[in-house]
Amino acid sequence: IWNEPNLRQYCENAYTVPTGVERYTALLKDTYTAVKAKYPDVKVAGPVISSLMDYADKYLKSFLAQPDINNYYDVFSFHNYSYSNSGLDNIISSISADLALIPENKEIYVTEFGVRNTAYSDTEDERYQAAGLAKYYLSMASENFCDRYYIYQLSKENTRSESLGILNYHNSKYPYSARPAFLAMADTVTGSSPEMTFRSTPWLSKNASVSGASAQTFV
Repeated sequence: IWNEPNLRQYCENAYTVPTGVERYTALLKDTYTAVKAKYPDVKVAGPVISSLMDYADKYLKSFLAQPDINNYYDVFSFHNYSYSNSGLDNIISSISADLALIPENKEIYVTEFGVRNTAYSDTEDERYQAAGLAKYYLSMASENFCDRYYIYQLSKENTRSESLGILNYHNSKYPYSARPAFLAMADTVTGSSPEMTFRSTPWLSKNASVSGASAQTFV
């Protein structure tokens, strides 16, 4: 329900806690009640917050403190992006602490995650995106953080910069053809375990001095 209500471009007074949170929870409760009255089996997801870092952490805790709020969503959803190899451990650590606050009877979906490729013509950027996307997913999956993951996005069509798409854009030389990130993820998700996938994918290399998925480095 809604999109990133902790950002001011999507919700008035978003940065004000608790005012922004109260506005969103009122919307969520009304929507949940209306949806369940007509479609009782449909899963309702919220709060769809942007990231679980910094100010979003404060927003999340205020959201969970709202009266009876856990009765008004079935799926806890959030968005998260990784923009650097060095920052991934911090992201995983923050997510781990925050998701521990979510009731055990709730499913958890990452409804947006991605890694930017900043220039379509640069081979290294393509490799960075491919390795980063696979590493991000495997780091999350190895910790069993979430029930579902949704990559953002399939194809970025309106700009040549800061692309999150895993298919080439519509007016490229090969429209909608697979970019390295698409192939890396296709290879990654077919592995039977994160450990096996690490060994099989050409997009990652292993730092043997540290254990765990977050020890993987970009090639």
